[in-house]
Amino acid sequence: MSDTNAATTQPQTKPHRVRAILESKTDDTVVLALPQTDYRLHLKTLSAIPSDPGDRVVGTIRIKAAKRFDVVKTGGRYIEPLMGQPRRIQGDIVAIDTANNTMTVNCVTPVVVSIASVQKASDFEVGRFVAGDVKSDAMFSLAGD
Repeated sequence: MSDTNAATTQPQTKPHRVRAILESKTDDTVVLALPQTDYRLHLKTLSAIPSDPGDRVVGTIRIKAAKRFDVVKTGGRYIEPLMGQPRRIQGDIVAIDTANNTMTVNCVTPVVVSIASVQKASDFEVGRFVAGDVKSDAMFSLAGD
């Protein structure tokens, strides 16, 4: 059974992949439009993205936790703000990497979160619903980078 929602459908082997439309770019930033949503994420890049505005892109969004992430019981998946640099996310954990102290959170789209030093990835479980503030240096890299 397949799901045609490109914003949320992810292969099981790569739960961290985001699929988006490149809305605009500079040498070190991109604006990604998430399909079937009003989200416009402003993200930094390590290098220029060779794609053109309007192209579909596949890659990874990496964010650093500002402080701690908490397990929550209510609410929906979201990224705040709707337009701009992410400051807060909420969603369910779809993968944990204890070696790199990261977790992948499905909050409208998958985001790899580097957990702050006050916590460890092993403190969390896949399937838990979490929320937390994030630093303003969210990064996007194309698949394969």
